Amino acid sequence: MRQFRKRFAMIVTAALLGLGLALPAQAGLIHNLSTNFGSGQIAFLDPSGNDSSGVAAFAFDAPTWSVTFGLADIDEITWFIDPNTWALSMNLTTVLRDLVGGEAAAIALSNTTGSTNDLSCPTGGSISGPRAILLLCRANMGSVGLGLSALEATPAKLIAPSGLAIFLLGLAGLGAGLRRPTA
Repeated sequence: MRQFRKRFAMIVTAALLGLGLALPAQAGLIHNLSTNFGSGQIAFLDPSGNDSSGVAAFAFDAPTWSVTFGLADIDEITWFIDPNTWALSMNLTTVLRDLVGGEAAAIALSNTTGSTNDLSCPTGGSISGPRAILLLCRANMGSVGLGLSALEATPAKLIAPSGLAIFLLGLAGLGAGLRRPTA
């Protein structure tokens, strides 16, 4: 009876582990971001929020100016992810990042209607717009707004191993563990 309980417990544990691994990943909280001046990815901890503490990861690369903005660069952010379609509505601005040659850059990413993002240069000048903006500040020259661009935010498609394969591998391992040693 004792050995039966032990085997039953191992089978239940393996089944629960396999079931847990078979559940789909939460791909809807990770979005690919794309504009005409750069691209990146953002991952959220919750489907909505208004503080960078709810952002798990952020990276946006503007290759023309060799600058990548990260999670620590987020100045302000609000977002909402529709639970049915995984569509992301987001407003994000970053702090100014220093570049070589005394220049600085910041971005404003938005795909919501009716919102306006404002970015200002410490050397003078600013840019404001309802869409994605890259602002380049040049020392003693004010700002160079690099235009408005549509922000595309699409849910990332995660490639995960098949849950059934993991479950079957767990059962095979369980069977191997339950084999009686031969004398």
